Amino acid sequence: MEKIKFDKLAYGDLHAISNAATKYAESIRYLCSRDNTSQQHIHASILNEFRFEVMKKLTKRGTSENNSFKLEIHTAFVLYDALQHYSNQTENQLEAAIIRRLIMNLFSLLPYTSDHETLSIMSDLNYEP
Repeated sequence: MEKIKFDKLAYGDLHAISNAATKYAESIRYLCSRDNTSQQHIHASILNEFRFEVMKKLTKRGTSENNSFKLEIHTAFVLYDALQHYSNQTENQLEAAIIRRLIMNLFSLLPYTSDHETLSIMSDLNYEP
């Protein structure tokens, strides 16, 4: 299966990604307990695996300023959801700018899909945690 190389990530980008993934995981856990749909459980599982990879990079000694991930396409879509979700929630202006840049960079790498207007698992829910 083809992988997406999400690269040129600074250490601050990794922190923003970690924060976005953590916040999205909280929302997904809530949705799993409330709605209990298979799509939500799949997102939660993919997100947990990705969060582990992010934490490995953040806790590694001598983390460089040029990090990258080789993402399976399904993981890239879940990460995109997490970044989109977090972009509306962070109050830190610097982190918000980092998140917007990451969203644009990741979106440019994603394959075109027929449902690109509603990629997010949250798009039809109008959910505010």
